[in-house]
Amino acid sequence: MDSKVTSGSTSPRHPRGSRVRRYLLICGLLALAGLLLFSWYVFRTRFPNFFDREQVDAAELEKLKEVDLSRGQERGDELKDWPQFRGANRDGWSPGTNFRTDWNANPLKALWSKPCGGGYSSFAVMDGKLYTMDREGANERIRCLNSDKGDDLWTLEYAADYGPLKM
Repeated sequence: MDSKVTSGSTSPRHPRGSRVRRYLLICGLLALAGLLLFSWYVFRTRFPNFFDREQVDAAELEKLKEVDLSRGQERGDELKDWPQFRGANRDGWSPGTNFRTDWNANPLKALWSKPCGGGYSSFAVMDGKLYTMDREGANERIRCLNSDKGDDLWTLEYAADYGPLKM
């Protein structure tokens, strides 16, 4: 008897080829899972507090909602406050015409001095109070000082661990 294999007949597939494909698929999925776990580990060790929820004081939040930071000053007005970064209009411009330029001939006289930790914060001035941030040890602080004498009016200190951050 003569048997011929036609296009519609059921011939055995190559079992070795399907095993190789299955093996490659499993290896690829394991590699992807490993990469995802490694990425999660690196992210959690570099940014350990990323998913933590902050504690919000509702009473303080309500007080902050009442503060008007939109008090921009027109050119020519006398500067009374410096309420935010780069001034009242956030343009780094200080109104007034009596800006001194003779610093060497007539140096400034220090009114007061206050120790301050490291940091990159500028000052905001509002209603006779100076606001800034600094770092002492493992804590950051938000400070409010009396602009006339430099006395601490209040300080908010909180833990800020920069250890996991590698620059």
